[in-house]
Amino acid sequence: DASFGGFGVAVKAIIIHDGCILLLRRSSSDTWNPGELDLPGGRLHIGETAAEGLEREVREETGLGVHSCFPISVWNFVDGGGTSVVGITFASQCHGRQVRLSDEHIEYMWVNLIDVQSIRLPQVIRDDIDALMSQLPVKGLRLPHGD
Repeated sequence: DASFGGFGVAVKAIIIHDGCILLLRRSSSDTWNPGELDLPGGRLHIGETAAEGLEREVREETGLGVHSCFPISVWNFVDGGGTSVVGITFASQCHGRQVRLSDEHIEYMWVNLIDVQSIRLPQVIRDDIDALMSQLPVKGLRLPHGD
């Protein structure tokens, strides 16, 4: 991970495929939000661009390749070691739905964008999904039809 004098950069992905988004469940042994639902992502390595880091993190955590990425939100936090982290969440698309989880996560689910409103999520992820929903028409993406 790239930390520069107590500062780091992280990226997250809301992966959209066939009107659904990918949610991951963090391992119960994880030090950060154990057992919580999450989006794929992580911190940049030194010299990586945000796009490169996003592609690497998504591939490492899910086995998926992403494309057509655009930023939807910026956030920040201070980690347990005192590093100030600025993060960017990107909306992205992927080819296929075959997920291969890393040991950081124990479960995954594809959730329809309409149904995601009924799932208990950490507020930061709810905020990212709300930001995505407000930008869908602007980016030319369509909301899936409900059943």
